[in-house]
Amino acid sequence: MFGRVRKWIGRGSIKMRLKTLKTYPDNVETVNGDLEFIAKGTQTVSYIRIKLIEKYIRGRGEHVQVDEYELGRWIYDEPLEVPSDEPYYLRFKLPFEFKKSNVDKLAASNFLGRGIANLAKSFKGIRSTYRLEAEAIVEGFTSSITDQRKISFGKIDFEKPDTAS
Repeated sequence: MFGRVRKWIGRGSIKMRLKTLKTYPDNVETVNGDLEFIAKGTQTVSYIRIKLIEKYIRGRGEHVQVDEYELGRWIYDEPLEVPSDEPYYLRFKLPFEFKKSNVDKLAASNFLGRGIANLAKSFKGIRSTYRLEAEAIVEGFTSSITDQRKISFGKIDFEKPDTAS
């Protein structure tokens, strides 16, 4: 009985987890990774969507403004059979494009512009954070299953690989 209730509300029968790097270089055009599924009993996933979202924050104190932008989206809409009690991995390659603010355009213009832009970002409290959001629809469930993962863009230390847990 409890198994049917958990399945009806979409909990306990299947789990999904994003597996990606924590940090990507600034010059990439795709975020690559795997979706890991673990199911109790064979399950059919009918739809998967992954989005890369930028949270753009500016200002300080009471004057903080926050906007969110969808930078890219990856959709898989073919039926996917997840076997029982063993991990199943689905590789994805999410293309995206950074949104450039006026300050970012100034930084990209030349060496002097980069210094001025960094000073302006520091003075105005401008920063961005990034996250991946995955959502999957499983046949027979009334709600979707989800997962989120924060990622960053910048310099990668190749001495110590920054792999997903």
